[in-house]
Amino acid sequence: MAKKENKTREEQMSEAMNTKATGSGQNEVTSKNFKSGAYSTLMILMMIVIVLVINLAVTTFDLQVDVSNSQVFTLTDTTKDILKDLDQNISIYYIAQEGLQEETIYKIVERYPAASNKVHLELKDIVLYPNFASQYTTGEILTDSIIVVNEDTGAYKYIDHENLLSYAATSSSIEANGLDVEGQVTAGIVAVSSTELPIMYYVGGHGETKLSDAFTKAVAKQNITLANLNMYTSTEIPADCDVLFFNGPTYDLSEEEVAMVRNYMDNGGHVIIMLANSEEEMPNFDSLLSYYGVVRHPGIIVENTGYYLGTYRTYLLPKVGYYLAITRTFSDGLTMILPMTQGLTKVDDLRSSLEIHRLLSTSNDAYLKVNTQATTTYKEVGDEDGPFDLGYYIEEDSGRKGSMLVIASHYFINQSMLESGQYGNEAFMAEVLSYMTGTSMSIPARSLEQQYIVANHTQIMTWAIITIGVIPLILLTVGFVIWFRRRRR
Repeated sequence: MAKKENKTREEQMSEAMNTKATGSGQNEVTSKNFKSGAYSTLMILMMIVIVLVINLAVTTFDLQVDVSNSQVFTLTDTTKDILKDLDQNISIYYIAQEGLQEETIYKIVERYPAASNKVHLELKDIVLYPNFASQYTTGEILTDSIIVVNEDTGAYKYIDHENLLSYAATSSSIEANGLDVEGQVTAGIVAVSSTELPIMYYVGGHGETKLSDAFTKAVAKQNITLANLNMYTSTEIPADCDVLFFNGPTYDLSEEEVAMVRNYMDNGGHVIIMLANSEEEMPNFDSLLSYYGVVRHPGIIVENTGYYLGTYRTYLLPKVGYYLAITRTFSDGLTMILPMTQGLTKVDDLRSSLEIHRLLSTSNDAYLKVNTQATTTYKEVGDEDGPFDLGYYIEEDSGRKGSMLVIASHYFINQSMLESGQYGNEAFMAEVLSYMTGTSMSIPARSLEQQYIVANHTQIMTWAIITIGVIPLILLTVGFVIWFRRRRR
């Protein structure tokens, strides 16, 4: 009996110890759960505080990131430089019903006062102030229009809502394909804060091609006044002419007109000549070009090794020679298109006062179809071998420094080349005009369309070989190696 009782006590002690151990484990687990829950709660509270601080900072300091494809909401360096040098007080009045303004446009305009304390933005409710805009324009007032006013001088510029958009023609209608808010507003600021704006005279009377609407709009955006000039009835180029523009003359100039242009250049003038093919002989015009070091080769250039658009071998993708500010835009890969272009070469002996800069050129394998009515792009007997130049910037230093731009195709600035906003033709011309006139306006519209890569024929064929041939071959090889190694096992 004693042994049985002792055994029972041992069992009881063992059970008590087990119970104590079990209770201790449960307490330990409970303590760990509490610490883990407290830590999680603290981390959640910290994250909430961090998010609140970030939101407060973004709201207070207007910290935003522009993630749009074409950086619609980011002001260009050109605009920032203009605002930095601004020494007059500028007001931007946005005409719209408060709360119903077009947010995309308004957000862009909001960037201006944030970039300069000389610029003030005010939304003028078209319902509360129906007559406000009438003091600045006599036309119909459209909502989401803008008025830029120089408060120091009273100068102003009204920007219609339609001018804040760029348009492109489709097969059935004309649709907005881009935003030109920054270009128009910055141009407005420059216009109201400048006392003298440049004038470009467009020469007529020689079968020139009418300037496209897209080009005249681009010129106006740079605050350049466009005026017509009939050289037949003039004895000299007007004294206020900053740029003299020839757009594809197809009839010859007179000797007197050639002398007028040369005299204008000698006195520091600036000339732009866009060439066109003509059935007429043009000896005087050719002598003018030759005097400035240029020989034109009438015909149509055909590219043979890839420097053309898609399958259109007469729509050239020129090689760009970089010179000063004119071609700086194209260091980022912006592409120009030259359709149906003739060729250029330099004269053998240049005058010492001339300096010619090659801006655009073909590949070495290009050739010139002399017969512009040919029904094939293949090389025929009589066609001229390349390479050819396509664009020159010429500087004449005979006392006062004049300059001349010669482009081998007037199609370079036609409507289809400029309205899409996809090619660099407009940007190139804007840089040239800025350089010639000393202005700093070169802000293209921001595209709202899906952007496509402009690939030449060689690039298309290279990627076709890679995707259709090389990649499948690599996959097949890897698959075969894996199969073969598994089979050997």
